[in-house]
Amino acid sequence: MKMSKAQRLLALIIAVNIRRHFTIGELASEFGVSYRTIWRDLRELEDLGMPLYAEVGAGGGYRVAHERLLPPMSWTEQEALAMYFAAASLRYLGALPFETEIQSVLHKILRVVPPDVRESIAALKGRVAIWHPQRAGSSHDLTALIAASLKREPVQIVYDGLPAPTTRDILPVGVYVYQGFWYCPAYCYHSEDFRLFRLDRIRFVKPATRETPDPTVECLRVDLTQRGVRRAQDDLWLSRYLTVHADGSGTIEAPLPRRKVEWGATVLWGWGTEATVRSPDSVIDTIRERLAQLTERYATS
Repeated sequence: MKMSKAQRLLALIIAVNIRRHFTIGELASEFGVSYRTIWRDLRELEDLGMPLYAEVGAGGGYRVAHERLLPPMSWTEQEALAMYFAAASLRYLGALPFETEIQSVLHKILRVVPPDVRESIAALKGRVAIWHPQRAGSSHDLTALIAASLKREPVQIVYDGLPAPTTRDILPVGVYVYQGFWYCPAYCYHSEDFRLFRLDRIRFVKPATRETPDPTVECLRVDLTQRGVRRAQDDLWLSRYLTVHADGSGTIEAPLPRRKVEWGATVLWGWGTEATVRSPDSVIDTIRERLAQLTERYATS
């Protein structure tokens, strides 16, 4: 059965999103139409906002750049109103992640809804507002920190603290807004602890530089039960070095600076029998010392 043009364009959006890289010949063969028809369809997708670019050479073709265009979705009028005000409620914040995309969503909703729904939106705009104190901030830094928290990658920041600005490598957990200010809880390698950073005090964000090898670093090896794996998954730093096995148990192999031996022993001591330390000896000896002290304290006379 031959597809209508609308059906073909919808199927083409799905096919292009899945493949990401393709040739006109491949799509023409798949959809049973001519090269010229597929070429015109691709031009229409570009007009709709799908970012495509051509690649020249023997292995050339087309590739989807950056973002994919999603298939059309059907909304009720109430869902359209909810989406509009969910996005519009952020307009009082001084900095926003995805600010351009939020404005694009608002314009698209107003463009496609029926006139009576636009009138409802206009009327509600004068009745409903979610106000936040406007603060200075950088949406660029906000987006970079969100990306780093999703990828669990450290970044380097210059933080305008007291008594002077400091350069720090941090591992962001996420971001949140409170009373108009954006905050980023993160593990700070400089402080070797978790810290809360206010975004308007961050001067810039860039990928963290690779640390030079440290001759004082030992290899922490730990075997974990299934419960131990869950404990490790909740630990921001150790989870980066966790390997989970088919039976649900796991292992950790992580670089451990000698200055952090006490910290490592404290964490793993708290996991009890769910973790068995294999190395280094410094951590094992620290745990044994604590066990001996505890045994002596509770020994009967």
